[in-house]
Formats: sequence, structure tokens, C-alpha cells
Amino acid sequence: MINPSEVGKSGEMVRLRTLESIWIQGKLRMWGRWSYIGGGSGGNMFNQLLSSGR
Repeated sequence: MINPSEVGKSGEMVRLRTLESIWIQGKLRMWGRWSYIGGGSGGNMFNQLLSSGR
């Protein structure tokens, strides 16, 4: 990850911070969906995906 407090101009830093927060929110939503599909066990769902070879 790029640390937005050290890179670019002020406008770019705000844009990077926004993009980073959107990316993190998307990952959390995706993990939440997988956890729900897997019956509440997020780790089990990840293990199933790894073993299926997708």
C-alpha cells in the first residue's frame, strides 16, 4: 500500500486516502459476504476456495 501522508501533492494525497478507504471497505464487504455464505465461518470459506483451486 502507498502511504498517502508521504507521497504526492495535497490534492493527490486526499485522492489516495479516499481510494484506499474505498478499497478497504470493498475488501471488508467481500469478506463479510463470504463469511455469510460459509455459515458465519469466514476462515472455512477461504479454505474451501483455496482447496477448490479457483
